[in-house]
Amino acid sequence: MLNSAALAKYLPIILAGLLLFFPLVVSNNYFLLIATLIGIYVIVNSGLDIVYGYSGQITLGQAGFYAIGAYTSAILSLHTDLPVIFCMIAGGLLSSFLGMIIAIPSR
Repeated sequence: MLNSAALAKYLPIILAGLLLFFPLVVSNNYFLLIATLIGIYVIVNSGLDIVYGYSGQITLGQAGFYAIGAYTSAILSLHTDLPVIFCMIAGGLLSSFLGMIIAIPSR
């Protein structure tokens, strides 16, 4: 029997395993879409929670970089024959690069 400390230690691993097998178990595309959107919004709002929740600063930069990455991914997937995962990675890399460029003068 697992005590609470062991359960807290293994819970992230168990949840990650369940999330990996979720698309294999669910065959309804609508549920997969909703689960994907929930995952994306959790990632976006985690960054906002760190900035606003811990430091009290209001920032809208995350929304701008999220939009740059999403727009890049959408344009690449519509106008090229590249796989969707490559388009998503390219969108993330482009928004990260633009974030680094914008951060240079703000040091």
